[in-house]
Amino acid sequence: MDIFSHYQSFVSPSKVRVLVVPVGKWKRKEFLKTFEQFSDNSEVRLLDITPIDCPLFTPQAFPNGRIFFDFTVINHADALDLFLYDFEPFRKIFVVVGLVKGDMDPNDAMTALKEKYHTVISHNLVYVNEIPKKSDDISGYVFQTNNKVMENLETIICDIAKNFLNALNHYYSSYKHVTLRSPGAIGGNAVIKTTLLGPPPSHPSNGKNPQALNSNGTNSNSLKRLSSFEMTTTNLKRSASLKLSTSLTNTENKTQNRAQGRQLKILGNFQLLAGRVQDALNSFTEAIVLLYKVRDLLWLGSALDGVAICFVLLSYLQTPFKIPYIISLLCPIDSSNNSLENITPRNSSNVNIQSPRNSLNGSNIDQSIEVESLNLPLLIKAITEKTLHYYEESLIHNSEYAPQLVYTQTLSRILSFMVCCQSTNLMTTADASKIINCEMRTRDTNKLENETFNSSDIYQFSSRFFQLLIKDMDLELQASIYSLISKTFEILGLYRKQAFILRLLLAAINNYKNRVLWHPNFDHLLSKIIELYNLDDEQSACDKAVEWKELKKDVLQLCLSICEKVGDKKHLEKFSLILLNEYSTFLTEDYEHDLFNGYLKGLIDEQIITKYWDPFILRDISISRLESENSTTYNSLKVPNDASPIKSKENQQEVFNPFKQAQSLSLKNKQDSAVAPKLFLVDDRAEFSCTIQNPYKFNITINDIQLPEDILHYCEIDNRKVTANNPYIIDGNSIRTITLPIRIKTSTTEEIVKLDSLKISVLGLSMFSFNTLPLELSHLPIHPSFENWQKYQALRNGSFEMKILPEQPD
Repeated sequence: MDIFSHYQSFVSPSKVRVLVVPVGKWKRKEFLKTFEQFSDNSEVRLLDITPIDCPLFTPQAFPNGRIFFDFTVINHADALDLFLYDFEPFRKIFVVVGLVKGDMDPNDAMTALKEKYHTVISHNLVYVNEIPKKSDDISGYVFQTNNKVMENLETIICDIAKNFLNALNHYYSSYKHVTLRSPGAIGGNAVIKTTLLGPPPSHPSNGKNPQALNSNGTNSNSLKRLSSFEMTTTNLKRSASLKLSTSLTNTENKTQNRAQGRQLKILGNFQLLAGRVQDALNSFTEAIVLLYKVRDLLWLGSALDGVAICFVLLSYLQTPFKIPYIISLLCPIDSSNNSLENITPRNSSNVNIQSPRNSLNGSNIDQSIEVESLNLPLLIKAITEKTLHYYEESLIHNSEYAPQLVYTQTLSRILSFMVCCQSTNLMTTADASKIINCEMRTRDTNKLENETFNSSDIYQFSSRFFQLLIKDMDLELQASIYSLISKTFEILGLYRKQAFILRLLLAAINNYKNRVLWHPNFDHLLSKIIELYNLDDEQSACDKAVEWKELKKDVLQLCLSICEKVGDKKHLEKFSLILLNEYSTFLTEDYEHDLFNGYLKGLIDEQIITKYWDPFILRDISISRLESENSTTYNSLKVPNDASPIKSKENQQEVFNPFKQAQSLSLKNKQDSAVAPKLFLVDDRAEFSCTIQNPYKFNITINDIQLPEDILHYCEIDNRKVTANNPYIIDGNSIRTITLPIRIKTSTTEEIVKLDSLKISVLGLSMFSFNTLPLELSHLPIHPSFENWQKYQALRNGSFEMKILPEQPD
């Protein structure tokens, strides 16, 4: 599963997991493109499936139903999931589809597929070219389609669904005569129990009605999430004698009811997978009645979860249904104001006391409630809250407890339901479709008041994840939690909180001891980090808040470590240079040395970095004529930089001063007289000097220096002293002037030559042209930060002007 962009749907327990694998000679991009076409046809109508000889799962019994396929190319083989198959069978991969390209024999391909995926119950082959040889034995499991057109893909998927239903019938028969046990009873300590850091939270307010207060003025919801019916049965159990409690149900009946209730609950799960939603609702309802009698809390909570899923699917199918009476007892809804019923305190005298045995008899169960009279999204939310309540109550048991994975993923599915649900009362097909497909979109702020769950409700529920020991979970589960919460905060517009959550995700990945494989969605994660923290934004780089820059530095260091772990060289270069250029004041000398030797040097050797990154490296250029006997024949005039000062706003508003103007004109004339180019004769003895800066705390090397191509015609540097094996070394945080002999070759006649750049090889990188900027020379280098670059980029390049005259007669 793609944990960074694929979020768990609320109805994921109703989706059939299908593994699609390549068989034959495939290219990765071509295979994934074909796989996407399968994903686009993930919903199959039971009406389109050929009937089968199986009363439990035949499609003709509920033609309006749907089978939802969850296609994947990742075979998630977690050994701990084996302990959950008896409790939540939908976790299993039921179908494998081999996409065949080539002339492989169908019998050989099917045999190989069954040997490799022997736990899968339905195997299918889809040839994207002509089938080389047909076999009657497996003809119903081998299909052919056109790789480019895929014109009969829908028919093929319908046949795959038929094969699945046949296999499901045989698979379910193995469950009929076994004793279903809870995951903790099967796996023992291998199945991690849910651990909560605090007491279970009270039932959250829906924001539409005030919460009831008890006689002491405290919130009655803080007692327990119990309905009036449950509090009545609890009071009776506490006050009844041991003889009465024994007479309610003996040990034999209790064991029988538990076994039958669990069988009905499992049957409901399989009927959901088969698209028989109405039958699944009936099975879950009967299971709830039996499981509630024996207080089988874990399985009772799971059955309630199945009922909530059935409500969403039936709304999507627009199939009329009624709310079972047992649901109205456990999760009461106040139909007058369409809000969750306020839970009555235990000591209240307004409770309509009735016998729990009479409440669960056959006559009362038939008293179903019309769904049109209730707020369906609120009812579904109430059912899920009851599911969580029973899971939390089960944690006191040694073996019949809610596993950490089950509880956490239930929280995730409920949160996705609240975010995706945008209906106000009854669900339309479009509303239910968003929940089924987990379409998380930015909410319209103008319609928030009309939605069932406002931003406060969603934010309050998302905080319940932090009652779990997330850091002790496996990395995939942590990543799925943080990704979902991050997406939720993004939808709610809580971008600072989203940035904080993604930082927790980075820390989780960084602390993972095993090797993390690179995934394309790491790019999306890192890009989102850059966006939220404004790591490559000029305004952000100029941020004066020290605390905020410290936080960004820590995030960058986390990103660096993760990029190294997953082998992402592109972002490794980017984050390293941002750290060096923008946050050098927060880095120690040892860390900069480690950054260069550990990351940058390797990236240079692998030619990931091809250009030196300091635009201010060349601070000054000059050529001076060595003194000779005829040095008095012409003058050597030093040419200053030609950057003109920018007039300030204050100077523009000054009162006219004729004396000051005369003084400035006099200075200007003096400057103009000094801008004359330096004069040289052909074959003059001269030397070339360039000033190089190193703003970093590690040393850099200058491996080669050359003049620009347009200058080489007139003069040439003798750079034999500068080689790759004998480079110039510029110490850290220093400026050094390099002096080399230069040969004056050809006259420029009347032309004035400008030298404003050099081609320099730094750290063994390829030659690159660096301009010299008109910056004042000082003993400290200028850091190539965004702030400095923004300050100096508008200035024109500084230049050294010269004129070469022909040789003069003696």
